[in-house]
Amino acid sequence: MSTRALAALTAAAAAGTPTAIAFAADAGTPAPATPATAAARVAPDALTPRFAGERTLRQQMRSHVRDRLVAQYERTARRHDHKPKAAATTSWSNRRLRNAIHDLRRPPKPKPAPAPAAGGGGGPTGHLAAIAQCESGGDPRAIGGGGTYRGMYQFSYATWQAVGGSGDPAAASVAEQTRRAEILYAQAGPGQWPVCGQ
Repeated sequence: MSTRALAALTAAAAAGTPTAIAFAADAGTPAPATPATAAARVAPDALTPRFAGERTLRQQMRSHVRDRLVAQYERTARRHDHKPKAAATTSWSNRRLRNAIHDLRRPPKPKPAPAPAAGGGGGPTGHLAAIAQCESGGDPRAIGGGGTYRGMYQFSYATWQAVGGSGDPAAASVAEQTRRAEILYAQAGPGQWPVCGQ
């Protein structure tokens, strides 16, 4: 074995590499003892002293990345009018910080549609919603024309009965009034509401 190879193996053995110690022993060169300082640097969960420097470097890198992520999270929270959470700087992992930054940058979810009016669901949509708003302000109990026209769509009793309704149109549920208005709209079009159907 060359002098250069022996010197390299001896240096590796001094660093505590088990393979290098074994090669040095096979070559007939006594393996130097591992310095006490190298043993002191070993983390409790590390298997060999050679990982001590790598773990320290890895921890330093994670710490640097974490500092950057915390600063980025705080900037993003302020930019989007959110108060940064104090737990982010103490207990959150880097992955959770990245997810929080992503969530802050995402546009807000649309608000859910308001609940249907009392008396049942099935409120008007599209053109019928505009007609109901124009005729009665969307009030299913509205009465107009001196009592002649009733409900959201201002049905007369005769028109209400012609589309299958019974009783007082203003007493029917929103869903029932809308269903009867859909039938009327399908049969005769918006002309049944001469002002609001335009």
